[in-house]
Amino acid sequence: MNSRICLNMILRESDPAVVERCIRSALPVINSWAIVDTGCTPEVYDKLIELLQHLPGRIQQREWVDFSTARNQALSLAREMDAESRAVDFLLLLDADEELVLEPGASTAPRLWPGAGTHDCYWVKLHHRGLGGVSHMHRKVIRASKPWFWTGVVHEALDCAEPYTEATLPGWSVVGRFDSARNQQTDAEKYSHDAELLLRAVAQDPTDSRSVYYLAKSLEWAGRPEEALKWYHLRRELGGYWEERWDSLYRIATIHANAGRRQEAISACLDAYQEWPRAEPLHTLARMFRMSDQYKVALLFAAAAVACPRPENANLWVEDDVYQWKAKDEFAVASYWAGDLEQGLRACLEVLATPDLPLDAHERADQNRLAFMRKIERAQAT
Repeated sequence: MNSRICLNMILRESDPAVVERCIRSALPVINSWAIVDTGCTPEVYDKLIELLQHLPGRIQQREWVDFSTARNQALSLAREMDAESRAVDFLLLLDADEELVLEPGASTAPRLWPGAGTHDCYWVKLHHRGLGGVSHMHRKVIRASKPWFWTGVVHEALDCAEPYTEATLPGWSVVGRFDSARNQQTDAEKYSHDAELLLRAVAQDPTDSRSVYYLAKSLEWAGRPEEALKWYHLRRELGGYWEERWDSLYRIATIHANAGRRQEAISACLDAYQEWPRAEPLHTLARMFRMSDQYKVALLFAAAAVACPRPENANLWVEDDVYQWKAKDEFAVASYWAGDLEQGLRACLEVLATPDLPLDAHERADQNRLAFMRKIERAQAT
């Protein structure tokens, strides 16, 4: 291995099996480690030593304050190690319930990365197993010598005190399993607690656009979408990071659609598509019109959604399942009811051929396939 990559993470109340899965996934790419412990059990500590004792590293115990504080302490620990040994080029940032995945042929040698390893930050795709078919990009590999720091009490963000260069790291991805101790709570409990923390942060600084955004997200994830609407609208007004502003508009559309506020949902979906032509708002429109038995209109939006490529320049939330199979599924169902059986059956078969299609979606699509075939046979018999 040609890399000098240090695993940098925090631990608190983590399950030994969860931590072991994370560490084992990182072992092929790291040659040192710097971990801050804010409350892990002796079992977790013993597991860490067992897995990492063959590599230089350090674990430091600290009192829990909040996520940014703990993560900044972990960064400081890694910098101390680098100052002593000059043996760290990059930091690999992982959470205990995350798993690093390397595609065949993915390089662990920075000289083979984009820019020959000269960039200061490398983005990696993070797949959220706890949020369905959703992914977004994260800064997961960063140059150790840069003055990085974390901000935010929860849903914290990584920033740098000086300019930096960045690129996407091909062949690397991270899977978020959402099975740490924090995630043993219900979504309502976990995200309501997050919302309380963020509400206090917004009260201290009403212009803190990231806290406003994640306050809205936390309320929605906690099952309180009507409360989230106010904060999504405020996030739109605050300006700044355009992907947060776009996602806020799309979430406004989705909340209105789920609540049956048809005109508000249609307007917000169209505005979202106008700002950034993506499949998600078109898929929402197709589903809405199908559910109101307007099948030809639903087919129009479903066809447009199928034609949309995945936005490769997106860093925030992308509903990958919409691009992989959900838009085609809407297209197939709308085609059935609109009377275009041949194109609908083809789309249905494409859905069934989707790799890793969820079992419930596969069963439903297979029932749709049978319905198509019966209806086609009846039409041919007349």
